[in-house]
Amino acid sequence: MASFSIQVLCKRTWTSLLLAAATFTCSAGYGSEQLLHNGSFEKGRDGWYLFVPSSSAQSKCEYSISHDGPENRPSVAMSSASFARYAFSSTEAIAVQEGKRYRISAWIKTEPGMAVKPDTPGLVIRVLCKNADGQDAKLGQHLYIGLGNKVELSVGPPAQIETTQLPEEWTQIDAVVEFPPQTRLVNIQLTSAQTQGTVCWSHVTFEEAAPQTPLTPVLGKKKER
Repeated sequence: MASFSIQVLCKRTWTSLLLAAATFTCSAGYGSEQLLHNGSFEKGRDGWYLFVPSSSAQSKCEYSISHDGPENRPSVAMSSASFARYAFSSTEAIAVQEGKRYRISAWIKTEPGMAVKPDTPGLVIRVLCKNADGQDAKLGQHLYIGLGNKVELSVGPPAQIETTQLPEEWTQIDAVVEFPPQTRLVNIQLTSAQTQGTVCWSHVTFEEAAPQTPLTPVLGKKKER
């Protein structure tokens, strides 16, 4: 599945990012404009909403915006009183072009007491892939980017991504991707899949990457959960 490929750069603490900046600029391509509306959360919840399916309606899913992110940047804290599946979702679709490469990154940290059900995806960035009409793109597949440098293209919940170690310090997920054929629009969802407690996200970016940026194949197929 070489056409659906992605590179997740190793996780880095916020302080080490400054030391790695020059190297990253060369490997990840040129800096582009931010294509995700209010990915910095500087405008609060503008451009975002909390998605809670009916199955999690009794789990008291909530969110709040503060300046507790890396270097006191704004961050969103998502919490649930019991195990739940929910997401902080972007409201504005991002237009993408087939064959172009895009960089998706975010900073993530969990609070004490956070728990994830075994054999579930846990904490992932879900990228909804849609065609020009806003419908699911080829085969209804979406991209999932999780901790541990695992990325998957899947119709349903990802079968190979599992959150086994929670990030207690600010950690960056950083990926360079080409989208599946027929994808023209995408939305970002900061997803908690069967988690309980509080997770914080900050500085979510979506940018065009340089054409020569290396890509790593997404995980192969495995039996679905």
